[in-house]
Amino acid sequence: MQEQTLANKLELHYYFDDSDNSHTMNAFVRNRCEFELLQIYTELQKELELDVKVETEAFEEGGLIEVWTFLADNAIQITLLLTALSQVISRIPLKKTKLEEKDLKLSIEERKLNLKALKKELKGKEPEQITIQNLNLIIDSNPKIIKHLSNYYKQLYNYPKVKKISTTKLSINKTKVEKPKFIARTEFDKF
Repeated sequence: MQEQTLANKLELHYYFDDSDNSHTMNAFVRNRCEFELLQIYTELQKELELDVKVETEAFEEGGLIEVWTFLADNAIQITLLLTALSQVISRIPLKKTKLEEKDLKLSIEERKLNLKALKKELKGKEPEQITIQNLNLIIDSNPKIIKHLSNYYKQLYNYPKVKKISTTKLSINKTKVEKPKFIARTEFDKF
């Protein structure tokens, strides 16, 4: 894996209404959103058994752009954590039917066993070898991640100034490592 393709930054971009040329956001809303994302980060670290630190950089203009830098000795761990965090924020949940909910309850024990085996399997893999499906299994089996993600989008849903958000993984020199993942305001209530 080439160094310039490794990501160690996550860009969170809050887009405002076109008529709003400000680059400001209600401090309580932004700080509550940041709190919820940090809780998700903490849970992902526990689930993936990683040791990655996070720092925030000064804001950039363009709606409101926040950049988080992740620090660890192992660049692969950082990339894995960024992939997982970006996946959590940008994956719109599917609406579950009553039958699916019943099936989910029946399979909780099976999921726990699969999750244990998956964690063992993930330890020696490169980030690109870990499928999004496996990350989704980890995400979906952690009620704390789901709760904090719901709280994050509830804050944004109740703050009409934000029309959409995006997440983008960046390299150390802030070059985009992937295309931005967009979540429109119309999707916020699905979380």
